[in-house]
Amino acid sequence: MVVVAQGIVSAVFDYILNKGSLEKFYYLCDYTPFAAPFGYYLNEDGSGFDLHKHYIDQITLKGKNGSALRRIPDVLDCWFESGSMPFAQLHYPFENEKKFKDNFPAQFIAEGVDQPRTWFYYLHVLAVAIMGKPSFKNVIVNGIVLAEDGKKMSKRLQNYPDPMAIFNKYGADAVRYYLACSPVLRAEDLNFSEKGVEEVVKKVLLILYNVLSFYKLYSDPNDPNKHPNDANILDEWMIAKTWLLIDEVAIAYNSYDLNRAARPITGFINDLSTWYLRRSRDRFKGDDEKDKKAVLGTLRWTLEQLALVMSPVMPFTAEYVWQELGNKESVHLAKWPDKQKIKEVGHIMNRMDAAKIIVELGLAKRAEKGIKIRQPLQKIIVKGEELDKEYTQLIIDELNVKTVEFQKGDGEHVVVELDMAITPELKLEGHLRELVRTINGRRKKAGLTPGDVIAVTYQTDSEELRKVFVQYGEALKKAVIAGEIKSSENDGETMEINGEQIKISIQKYKLQVTSFKLQDREEFCGNLETGNL
Repeated sequence: MVVVAQGIVSAVFDYILNKGSLEKFYYLCDYTPFAAPFGYYLNEDGSGFDLHKHYIDQITLKGKNGSALRRIPDVLDCWFESGSMPFAQLHYPFENEKKFKDNFPAQFIAEGVDQPRTWFYYLHVLAVAIMGKPSFKNVIVNGIVLAEDGKKMSKRLQNYPDPMAIFNKYGADAVRYYLACSPVLRAEDLNFSEKGVEEVVKKVLLILYNVLSFYKLYSDPNDPNKHPNDANILDEWMIAKTWLLIDEVAIAYNSYDLNRAARPITGFINDLSTWYLRRSRDRFKGDDEKDKKAVLGTLRWTLEQLALVMSPVMPFTAEYVWQELGNKESVHLAKWPDKQKIKEVGHIMNRMDAAKIIVELGLAKRAEKGIKIRQPLQKIIVKGEELDKEYTQLIIDELNVKTVEFQKGDGEHVVVELDMAITPELKLEGHLRELVRTINGRRKKAGLTPGDVIAVTYQTDSEELRKVFVQYGEALKKAVIAGEIKSSENDGETMEINGEQIKISIQKYKLQVTSFKLQDREEFCGNLETGNL
């Protein structure tokens, strides 16, 4: 049964489904039969019923008081009613005059791309006619979300995944951020893809959670440093980049450009993880307490600002990060970061971008020659503008070279050349790095933490690998957090280090330290040698 305007009941669908007649229908208000017959009846085959106006007008219904009810003859476009929404919702002008005037016109309106010629149009027509100004200041228009095959989502075709299954599998924030970064928020159509939501989880959420876990691993919950420190060039760059993100997102939100407000978060999280955190990793593990506090403070502050910035588009993730950092009040009750002026922010960003370009070109050269990043090289030659010492050191660390030599370039493009000659000494250092990676991989597989000291037993016929243990034994101990490294037969797994065979086994060191701090491990290993424990 279909109800149309003014309580008229359409019988056509009920007749089709139930093979009944109009006499079986009842008025919905009081369930009384039709008060008066009309001038035609259904034929036996069901024909003869017409819903056009001149037939419907013959139908009368009985009201609760027994009076006859007829269709109102005037027809008014229903969008006219929608256009009166700003006034009708407050019963203006009959009451709430001050409240209406304080809130008219509205700051913004949001609806689908099918509304500009209907609701938006009527809102403006009525508002301009009555008040002499438009009914809203800003508009957010979304496109249509289609199935992955480009067709309209249809229950009959089953061409879309169950929304609740998507939420349960990936989380609501992943879906929300996927949509916020898509063309659908720029009034364009979107072919919804579950792979796109999965990509958000992998490239945004999991990376962010890993950064948070790394911070919690090395931070002291009883003495959290909440203040950034720009003494180190990486900290200075991260602080500047964070303020740029805050500024960019704030401008986009103030312009009601939700798409532009959401997209920069992905690149920021990637830079936070793959550049800042990776290049600062040794600082967290180092012996310089002042520098360690500085990097912890900068990372905590960055994560807090990121939580604030991402809270509108990923509210659950932002709240989780915020609470995990030890904040008691909800991130959604916190104040948006105040705009700050960063000195020489352009210089910092340009220099770091130049360093990153050199690194990218250097890594491409290594890949072209098939030389692993763990194999040290003597130098890289850069034909381009010379960078400051701090940025040069980042290039050295990232490309695993001993020196950087700057030469005058053509002024337009940076060109890099790597010295590919591998001396016996460089080769041993390459073996050392491979051993560190292998042993730390075994630690991770065994579920050990940075506080667990291990004993390493190795067995090899390779003279080169034996030299590594002799020349770099102490460095290896420190890098893998080992209390003892010895050569002996063992039942460990046989593996290959740059073409050389070795069998390695690890186990927890028998001498356990009650409170072993990462910064104490060099002293610990030294005391083992001298017998001072």
